[in-house]
Amino acid sequence: GGVSSLTSAGGGGARGNEARITFSMLKHNLVLQGGAPVFTCLKGSIAFLRSENGIFYPACPTMNGDRQCNKKMRDEGGGWYCEKCAQPQARCDWRYLFSVNAVDHTSATWLTMFQEAGEQIFGMTGNAMKELMDSDPNAYDKALQDANFKSFQFKVRVAEDTYNDEVRVKSTVTRADPIDFAAESKLLITNISKLMSDEPVYVLPQASGGQSGGYGGGAPAFGGATSYGAGGGGGG
Repeated sequence: GGVSSLTSAGGGGARGNEARITFSMLKHNLVLQGGAPVFTCLKGSIAFLRSENGIFYPACPTMNGDRQCNKKMRDEGGGWYCEKCAQPQARCDWRYLFSVNAVDHTSATWLTMFQEAGEQIFGMTGNAMKELMDSDPNAYDKALQDANFKSFQFKVRVAEDTYNDEVRVKSTVTRADPIDFAAESKLLITNISKLMSDEPVYVLPQASGGQSGGYGGGAPAFGGATSYGAGGGGGG
């Protein structure tokens, strides 16, 4: 079973060239090669949303061509300053940045969320969420609590990240799509057929190469076996 045949029935925002894998496979079988990121999909639920240090940051709203700067701004007391753009601003753009502990039937892992995924989870922009926090703290706390135990199909970018001179693997969510239950039912039927035919249910993706939006033809991004049955990897 190829990657496209596995995910074509996946629904929920998955494209045919992004393999659905389990959290256990993500944690225990990942071997990034040559620093190239891996793009994959996970289906799971938010078990805990870390919010003690805030869930957004003050981003620079300056447009550089058709792209927003988005670098973190410094509060100047009555205004904001972006070191990259080297200019003051009267306002900032509050953008989501937080992490969640998410789970599936095999394991749990930490995922980092940015603006688009945050908007999908909370149903509002970062600016609107910041306004809610300032104007109605109880409603803000409820919005945070309501995010727990919701299930999503996470589109994830997995790459090496250096922090305090230590290289670690970081999983960043680029999309958090609601579960398409009709598509999930079709996928389960497909997976049952695969199990009955002794075909692999989960197929590991490859590291991204020069092809836009897909996987290159290099070595598999995950070590060891490249396909799995219903268990989907090592122990949690």
